[in-house]
Amino acid sequence: MIAAKRTLTAIAAVLIVAAGLGIANTGFAKAETVADRCFDHHQFGQEPIPVVKTADDSEVLAQVEWGWNDSIGCYLVLDDHAVDVLRAYASDLTSPRDEAADPDCEDRRGHIPVAKTADGTKVLASVQWKWSEAAGCRLTLDNQAIETIRAAAAIPVPTYTDVAAGRDHSCAVRVDKAIVCWGSNDDGQLDTPDGQYTDTAVGDTHTCAVRTDKALSCWGSNSHGQTDAPEGQFTAVTAERLFSCGLQADSTIECWGDNSSGQADAPEGQFTEISAGGLHACALRTDHTIECWGWNGNGETDAPTGSFSAIDAGRSHSCGLRADSTIECWGWDSRGRSDAPTGQFIATAVGNDHSCGLRNDKTIECWGDDSFGQTNAPSGQFAQISGGHLRSCALRVNYTIECWGGSSSQHNSAPEGQYTEVAAGPWYSCGLQTNTSIQCWGLNPAGQTDPPEGFFRAITAGGGHACALRISRSITCWGHTANGATEAPRYRYSSVSAGFAHSCGVRTDGTILCWGDNSNGQTNAPTDDFSAVSAGRAHTCGLTTDDTAVCWGDNSNGQTNAHTGRFTAITAGSSHTCGLRPDGSVVCWGDNSNGQADAPEGRFTNISSGMWHSCGVRPDETVVCWGSLAILSESSPEEVEEAEEVDV
Repeated sequence: MIAAKRTLTAIAAVLIVAAGLGIANTGFAKAETVADRCFDHHQFGQEPIPVVKTADDSEVLAQVEWGWNDSIGCYLVLDDHAVDVLRAYASDLTSPRDEAADPDCEDRRGHIPVAKTADGTKVLASVQWKWSEAAGCRLTLDNQAIETIRAAAAIPVPTYTDVAAGRDHSCAVRVDKAIVCWGSNDDGQLDTPDGQYTDTAVGDTHTCAVRTDKALSCWGSNSHGQTDAPEGQFTAVTAERLFSCGLQADSTIECWGDNSSGQADAPEGQFTEISAGGLHACALRTDHTIECWGWNGNGETDAPTGSFSAIDAGRSHSCGLRADSTIECWGWDSRGRSDAPTGQFIATAVGNDHSCGLRNDKTIECWGDDSFGQTNAPSGQFAQISGGHLRSCALRVNYTIECWGGSSSQHNSAPEGQYTEVAAGPWYSCGLQTNTSIQCWGLNPAGQTDPPEGFFRAITAGGGHACALRISRSITCWGHTANGATEAPRYRYSSVSAGFAHSCGVRTDGTILCWGDNSNGQTNAPTDDFSAVSAGRAHTCGLTTDDTAVCWGDNSNGQTNAHTGRFTAITAGSSHTCGLRPDGSVVCWGDNSNGQADAPEGRFTNISSGMWHSCGVRPDETVVCWGSLAILSESSPEEVEEAEEVDV
């Protein structure tokens, strides 16, 4: 359950066009909203103003709202969701029609800028007044805006910057520096900690990554200490089977985990690149020579002499990219895995019994064992390649990922599309795409993976149902309909949170409305003004506008006995609740049978509660959890619930 957290955001008057349209943020320290500050300018009113709708006038696609800049004061600007929607539907935009004038619009002529270049010198998009019998005077995008949006939509939006393929799972770093993993999760190797990353590596059943602050994080199986990452600053990380190695900021190497063949005994000296194999590892020294160590039963550590620019170690063989752009491999040569083709390459990737190379024309060629199609590389142009156990994955030049080979199709199912948010329920998940549509996947006994069509701002997943906040700020829910859990009242909302069998939303006027199961009074929201809400299993908590916590519903374990004082975030679990104080400390109350209410000391920036545990993100973007996770493996679907609140 993601914590309900108040967010104050100011939107700038510029759109960045370096790689298409995007919002540039600016913020002034303020207690009031931008709309409040610009109250005297309200020729248009305080609410966001639609400027693009679907042809049938049923859905708002884009809005303008008030923005603030210290040099120009109040202005109208496309809101933060408009850009993504307009990019996605650029081909469907039509020019504004020349309709009959009306006296009421005569004094509203001219074009109003709503987007400029980052330096403020050029107008990219404007709105103008138009008239229709149905709506009267209204604002709509002008021709220049439509042409700009169409041009920007033709530029690919980066999705991923790095991909790593392992034995039964793979991971990729997105452009927002989050990590997405897919495949087998038997040991938690897909459970990526929150935070931002620059590099990732996957072993057999564990994963490691370099954070943006150069600290390491590892997760998954720790049977041989392979996830006990050392402290310090690192620039790269590599993982294989049961050990890991990292390249430190001072260019030295440190390894940890299984050392049965000396594979964790890294040599001294300075290096620029490192790659872990099955029971050996290889590294590229600063003088461009290669050094390998560990198991040498098949010549794995007998690296050739000469100058190299890149290396990649596999299960029992390795390959290097020479300075003349040719590939040379060494080690076990069964099934031709070490027989590199001639020609020039820009990268190489090694799997278990196969190898691949990225040619100068950005096409891929693979060789070696093809029992599972692992050498049957897809056509097209690629920017990066990674070799896994029985398969490979590569990053296309259009920033999408494609995988091939492998003994299980699910391991090659890289997440498609571009997403801004994801919400996880007990056995299903839903994601909000950049075009503001929703995709869901997983088990579907009650239709919870059948999302509605339309355009959305936020999404939340509950026990057997999910809810989403539309662009128009109405809420739509789907899935298990028992107790009216999907029957959201028709109002305008700023956020929504789905619990086990009930949901709650904060209306734009600050009041909370709840619906669904009320067997414990969990939908009986008080009449205060709220900024956030979080729905748990059978209780609900919210933050009032004066930052105090208020809870209601089941109190069998004291989970609604909210602590006094100020909070910036609140999250409701199964039978416990946690709150984040302004000083960054966390306090919890309610059921503590598994230690889920024993919050650790120190500062946090965000918190989230599950059924019998809680987790928090520290300022250094590391994740700390407390309580019990083991009990989850013993729970039936009927006993598991998940709720998330997403700020808007």
